[in-house]
Amino acid sequence: MNKQNKFSTFAVIVAVTLALSSCTKNEDLTTNSSYADRSADVTAQQEGYMYTMSNEPTNKILIYKQLSDGTLSSMGSMVTGGMGSGTGLGTQGAVILDDNHQWLYAVNAGDNTISSLQVHADGSLSSAKTVNSEGFLPVSLTVHGNWLYAVNGGTSTIAGFMIGTDGSLTYIHGSNLSLSAPNAEPGEIKFSPDGKVVYVTEKATNTITSYIIDDHGVAGHPKFTPSTGDTPFGFDFSGENYMIVSDAFGGADNQGAATSYAIDNSGTVSTINGPLKNGQTAPCWVVITRNGQYAFTSNTNNNTISVYEVMPDGTIRRQAPRAATTDDAPIDICLSSNNHYLYVVNQIGHTIGEYKVAAGGRLNLIAKISGIPDFTTGLAGF
Repeated sequence: MNKQNKFSTFAVIVAVTLALSSCTKNEDLTTNSSYADRSADVTAQQEGYMYTMSNEPTNKILIYKQLSDGTLSSMGSMVTGGMGSGTGLGTQGAVILDDNHQWLYAVNAGDNTISSLQVHADGSLSSAKTVNSEGFLPVSLTVHGNWLYAVNGGTSTIAGFMIGTDGSLTYIHGSNLSLSAPNAEPGEIKFSPDGKVVYVTEKATNTITSYIIDDHGVAGHPKFTPSTGDTPFGFDFSGENYMIVSDAFGGADNQGAATSYAIDNSGTVSTINGPLKNGQTAPCWVVITRNGQYAFTSNTNNNTISVYEVMPDGTIRRQAPRAATTDDAPIDICLSSNNHYLYVVNQIGHTIGEYKVAAGGRLNLIAKISGIPDFTTGLAGF
């Protein structure tokens, strides 16, 4: 079966959730000496907040307080001022927070806008502002400093915005650039940790596209790198130099994988190892612990979460292919600020699963939120 047919099969299998056509080691996650040069983690869990998006015609952000035991408590919702698509987006990064947790940004795929909402000390939101996404069907966002970039799935383009002190977004002229093909099906857009490069995974073309960002926030000409794995989807960074990408392999049964790449300030993407298969189906969303040691993937088509260990040289190895089972169709995942808890949106199951992260990255279910809207998507927290 050729790549296009495999991808079409994937879309049929998980269209309702993804809308793709549009261990055993005893080390603590925060204190492994092999990772002493990586970012330090918080060692005691404090109350925080989690946010996801209803993606309904009247789009709204669902707000949850994260208690000290890792469980979530609903705080209600806040409208974005835009329209959701009423269907799955099939992307990572639909809802994001800035580094200081002062502003939350969300896509409104139903009316081609992006919303910015102020985050208050008690976790509540206000001051929703919207701006045109400079394309059709915005599906993923990324922020670094005073710049925000969006990728538009319908037009296969990116666009950059300057962030004002009031959270407003102003289009950066010259930043509206194309992906590698008209129907690239972007999986995620994300700044490199230092903010010098923007990366986009392209599911339909098996490409990782990179753009160097200049001192004015303008993206340069794209560099296209063929992905090593098939159907590159979500990704996250381990330290400054490594990027771990999930490989959905067109949704083929038990063929899911992840690949590790080295990155640099020129936008070059070089394979380290992989695709390393996990025996699961359709790994799509990825999150990495703050010390860069463990990468979790949600496996949408067989309702599991896998864990990979990321070695100090960027090499990945299988840690726990089935670290946890989930409700139906796990998509977006997010870690608490100290890596002790992991949360996952189960789109068909209409739940948010809440897990305690144990030694070696294994996950123990502690609670769940039920009754979330049909096409809830995106997950961000602190």
